[in-house]
Amino acid sequence: MLRAYLDYLIDLARQQFKCTFTSIQLLAPIRQKKKFEELFTQLLPDYHVNCELDEGMAVLFNRINNMINNNQYERDRWYHALIIDCGGGTTDLTSGLFRIDNNRVSYMIALETRYENGDTNFGGNNLTYRILQMLKIRIAFEMGYIQQENIPGPENRFPYEQWDSLYRQAEQYIPTFQGLRERSREQYFFVKNNYYYLFELAEMIKSNFPVKVPL
Repeated sequence: MLRAYLDYLIDLARQQFKCTFTSIQLLAPIRQKKKFEELFTQLLPDYHVNCELDEGMAVLFNRINNMINNNQYERDRWYHALIIDCGGGTTDLTSGLFRIDNNRVSYMIALETRYENGDTNFGGNNLTYRILQMLKIRIAFEMGYIQQENIPGPENRFPYEQWDSLYRQAEQYIPTFQGLRERSREQYFFVKNNYYYLFELAEMIKSNFPVKVPL
């Protein structure tokens, strides 16, 4: 099925650009480039497959393209960019230093990059769990079980201990998996549904975070 889908995309590109292709460049996670290249080489044996370009670099190239199209750059000025890629289970950091020059025929881009593995927990379920905590605390507050003065404000950068304490307090009124063995079958599914509903909602919020490339 995946091979048929890729053949369909390549055929569309062939019709649009009026040419044939011998090499295919595909995006891949920073730490899984080799695995992705092996997989797509097997799926596309008639092409030379390359997975050098990762998601972070794709974002950076898109940003550079927008700067050129909108004439938002200064010639020969070096720009710094930091791309934070929160993936399914990891957070990857890409630091870029680039310069754009226009010789009236084409654009010349000098680009230097550095990669960091980042936090292997932050980007995935750990971030979702933190959002779930905030949702649960907020619901408990709206229901009158938690007082406003107990909720940390935005000036608290890493109030994890306070959030964990409030989360345990909210557990008394909005249970999510704690004490399931002592509950009836009906109560078990109510509690389980609480957790999955909040987790799915937290995932939706996380996926809608705006993506920005600081310069």
